[in-house]
Amino acid sequence: MNKISFDFDDTLSRKEIQNYAKELSERGYEIWICTTRYTPEETGNQQDILEVAQALNIPRERMIFTEWRDKYPYLEGFILHLDDDFEELDMLNKNTKVIGISTWGTNNWKKKCEKVLKSIGGK
Repeated sequence: MNKISFDFDDTLSRKEIQNYAKELSERGYEIWICTTRYTPEETGNQQDILEVAQALNIPRERMIFTEWRDKYPYLEGFILHLDDDFEELDMLNKNTKVIGISTWGTNNWKKKCEKVLKSIGGK
């Protein structure tokens, strides 16, 4: 179990979080994107997500588009999910073993991630 998920809007869209995702990938974690947006195939768009995914070497198979449904049912088996949406994080923390970490209005999200990863013997 080495999968870590990132919301896109106001999370992985931020350069500092992209840098952390890259660092985690280099440490051997599998990086995923989980967004409530519609799929690129359905919209014919989502270029911003696709460009960041390409820059971070995240293949299409590791991009989850929930199409405005709650994220937590899609994230079973992940270690962490970083998001700026408190409702999504609350549902995730209440309904799964995945640890949801907020990136909204805080600069200690990375420290929280590292603490979790260390506690499970992470890389």
